[in-house]
Amino acid sequence: MNVSGGPSGHSLRDALLAARARIEASAANAAPGSCETPYLDAVILLSDATGYPKERLLASLSEPLVASHAARFESLVRARCSGRPISYLLGRKEFYGRTFAVSEATLVPRPETELLVELALSLLDGIDGATDAPHLHDCCTGSGCIAITIKAERPNTVVSASDISASALEVALANARSLLADDAIRFEQGGDLEALGALGREGLEPPIIVTANPPYLTDNEYAALAACNWPEPRVALEAGPDGLSVIRTLATQAARHVAPSGWLITEIGATQAGRVSEILYEAGFAEISIHQDLSGRDRACMARLASAS
Repeated sequence: MNVSGGPSGHSLRDALLAARARIEASAANAAPGSCETPYLDAVILLSDATGYPKERLLASLSEPLVASHAARFESLVRARCSGRPISYLLGRKEFYGRTFAVSEATLVPRPETELLVELALSLLDGIDGATDAPHLHDCCTGSGCIAITIKAERPNTVVSASDISASALEVALANARSLLADDAIRFEQGGDLEALGALGREGLEPPIIVTANPPYLTDNEYAALAACNWPEPRVALEAGPDGLSVIRTLATQAARHVAPSGWLITEIGATQAGRVSEILYEAGFAEISIHQDLSGRDRACMARLASAS
């Protein structure tokens, strides 16, 4: 049974359970880990289709699903079963307590990426009085969730951000305008850290911190996702045979562009800690540390540029 129905048709509960079963069945053809919460997915989609907040929806499950809501819900469920993430269907995603617009030009912000924000905020809080407005640059910014969150949490920080994708930067700029004052963040198009050259020519001091959530999937890992019609942009996911091509470039460029004794914080794959540490050490970084997400997986690498001897 589908989820359509009028005032005399299915109840909200019937529609919800039918949608859950369809989403669960679609997991057989989905990428691993992409369809782990079929009931929650169905609740979120039904909440959007009806306009009911989740609490009201769950308290109203005996009510009928009216035709206009049923049509919207059916469209959303079909799209979810085809593999499109919830966030792309709704055009938004929560991150660090704020709602960010997303599109298929950006990665969907994930809870584990909030670790990079926490690490950056901790560093900013530890900076002594040498500067009243430390500069932080967010590379591979995508939706802008890291850069915007840091600026919102620490308004005195000068924040810039860059991405190779013009379409992603449009989303990031829209998010910045929605969540911050106009021109609160300086955005620049460019791959890796090449954008810092342009920002420097405009008079911006070198950043004391660089954050990045770069592509780090291997070619084979991305091919497996692509075979399941994974919708997130390839340019934000794939990074060569070992998944480290972008991080190598990022490490080399960061060693040239960050302020003396500045920091690089990058998200990494769960099995990449050892090799990323080697790459950063070879590029001239020290004080290298690996940090785990709430699931206990290696998720971030933080390193400080070694002082000149």
